[in-house]
Amino acid sequence: MNKLLLLLALLTSSIGFGQPTDLAPSGGGEVAVSAHQHQHQDRCLSTEDRHAIKAKLATNVDRLLRQGVLSGAANRDPVTVKFDLPMANANGNTFHNAWYITNYVDHDLTYSGVQYGATNLDYNCGNRTYDNSDGYNHQGIDYASWPFPWYQYENNLLNVVAAADGTIIGKDDGQDDDHCSCSGSWNAVYVRHADGSEAWYGHLKKHTLTTKAVGQTVSAGEVLGVVASSGCSTDPHLHFEVYDSGSNLIDPYGGACNSMNGTTSWWNVQRDYKPPAICATLTHSAPPSFGCPTVNETPNIETTFQAGSTIHFANYYRYQAEDDLSFMQIKRPDNTVWDSWIHDSPSSYNTSYWYWSRTLPNNGPSGTWTYEVEYLGKTYTSTFTYMAALPVELTAFSAQKHQSTQALLEWTTATETDNAGFEVQRSFDGKTWEALGFVEGQGTSEQTQHYRFIDPQPFRTINYYRLRQIDYNGTFEFSAIKTVEIDQLDNGITVFPNPVQGELTILAEDIQVVKVFDTQGRLSMQFVGPSVVDFSNLPKGIYLLKVETSTQSYTEKVVKR
Repeated sequence: MNKLLLLLALLTSSIGFGQPTDLAPSGGGEVAVSAHQHQHQDRCLSTEDRHAIKAKLATNVDRLLRQGVLSGAANRDPVTVKFDLPMANANGNTFHNAWYITNYVDHDLTYSGVQYGATNLDYNCGNRTYDNSDGYNHQGIDYASWPFPWYQYENNLLNVVAAADGTIIGKDDGQDDDHCSCSGSWNAVYVRHADGSEAWYGHLKKHTLTTKAVGQTVSAGEVLGVVASSGCSTDPHLHFEVYDSGSNLIDPYGGACNSMNGTTSWWNVQRDYKPPAICATLTHSAPPSFGCPTVNETPNIETTFQAGSTIHFANYYRYQAEDDLSFMQIKRPDNTVWDSWIHDSPSSYNTSYWYWSRTLPNNGPSGTWTYEVEYLGKTYTSTFTYMAALPVELTAFSAQKHQSTQALLEWTTATETDNAGFEVQRSFDGKTWEALGFVEGQGTSEQTQHYRFIDPQPFRTINYYRLRQIDYNGTFEFSAIKTVEIDQLDNGITVFPNPVQGELTILAEDIQVVKVFDTQGRLSMQFVGPSVVDFSNLPKGIYLLKVETSTQSYTEKVVKR
């Protein structure tokens, strides 16, 4: 369907709620998810790494052959293996298509020294591949996470799965997995198939690899690990590399410029070279930002909004082409349309996103609303919760340092209806919250009311505060989040280095007890009187350090890298 006919169809479908307009986005554009796309001169594997892996796998295969776990050449399956997609959303991942391909196998063995240069050649006669800095052509397929690759990495949302049945012939684990540049070795699983071919799955997240041992079998679709950025990698992605029974590199994608296996495809269903799709339709509390690693990426994903709130409705695309039309609708709980508009892609992009800011009405209705996008004949939906206006009109809420080592919270209400009061909550990371105390409300009031609360022992770092306003009937609403930073040196105790990789030093007099808690409030370590705490055996993440001396108690957020 050409652009004009599609536009007419969309306009026709809008009859009854007004014609949608071609609306300019509030923001967005192209996002270079992977540095591979523009400046990657590193290699997923060096020549030395690849030779070492091949030697290890050859030793393992020889042992498994002698043990009868694997079949010899005479008993191999004569039918060439066929692959399914080696990626799958994990439970809880609501993205529609959480990946795209950054690089294919390079079929031109001439070293160009420039990615996407004239001598780079993929199976489809394009140049979506690259040469390595050591003069080696790219030998696999890179499936990158998109959108929000670090959000997916942190929450284990994108799995690497077996592309075909096979036997595990090798595993590498325990390597750092949050790289934004080439460093160290990767985590990987290596699988041999019944026809004698092998598939390598690299750059996985450490300690997420299948618990099955070398010699055990896996089935197509079985989880092998989580997509990450271990080894020589610039972002979370899977490097998928395949060899035939003679240890010859092959490219699973059959095509006119495939110099290895020609037009013979190794896929059950070979996907298009650039399959366009919407990867996610999301609602945000603020415009998102992108960067590497996790600390430089801010998704601002939110699914619950109050009346009068501003929502940023966003579409995340892969292979969006110029003049592609998208038709957006926001529907109330009864499926009637509250708003609609059209977006016309201004150019072509490998990965792109666009968002539109909308302010919810004050008159409801409350319930589950739907954000719906029609793109290239497919409909993508996501939902969010609309909540009625707060029974308490909070006109001001502030938090600030008080008497050097305390935090003072003050807030004001203009009106209150059946307000039981406010539970004051605190967090050291903005995610895990604890209740500090309760301030009674005025029930029902039409007069301005002023409240204050003092936290006598805040964390010696950034403190996050919010109010949980509770009605007499038990329903509740949260306020906005405020922060207060308390100087570490105010109480005479210092800890370093922070972030920490190994040993953390504590400078304080008369240390009695040291405790380390994870973000769920679980005790990870406890010591009596140490001045040095070893974090090397703890997983990477955020921890809460509590130090008790004979005169005071001290708490600080510690980041383990």
